[in-house]
Amino acid sequence: MQNEMTPVEAAKVLGVGRLYVYELLASGLLRGRKVLGRWLVSRREVERYRQGHPRVGKRAASNG
Repeated sequence: MQNEMTPVEAAKVLGVGRLYVYELLASGLLRGRKVLGRWLVSRREVERYRQGHPRVGKRAASNG
C-alpha cells in the first residue's frame, strides 16, 4: 500500500470532487506536497481530514 495518493485518489476516498481537493490543498485545510509540479497527499492526512469533517462525502455515500 502506498503512503501517498494523488488528489484524484483523495477525492474518491473523501467522496468529493477533485477540484474540491485542490481547493483544500490551496487553502491549507488539507496538507500535501508538490513533487515535480504534482500534488501528493498522505493517506494519514486524508484520514485526519475525513475524521475532522464527518459530513464530507455524505451526499456521495447516500447516492450509491
